[in-house]
Amino acid sequence: MVDASYKPYGLEPIETGPSSHVTPEAFEKAVATFHGIASAAFEDVPGFLPVPAEVVADWYRPYRPMLDPRLALLARDPSGK
Repeated sequence: MVDASYKPYGLEPIETGPSSHVTPEAFEKAVATFHGIASAAFEDVPGFLPVPAEVVADWYRPYRPMLDPRLALLARDPSGK
């Protein structure tokens, strides 16, 4: 029997639905998520310079039309982190 409080690890797409396009809203949310992950991962690395998420989004925004959300997934732990 499975414990009712059990929450598994999960994968979620950066955009829902069968579309091969990423909406501007989903793009901004994905960049914010990836920015947070990268910032946390590298904050203690000597020479790391933090960059605001808006700057990262501006840098990558021209590539949004090439991003296929069916090929990009986020992994979440049981707490949603």
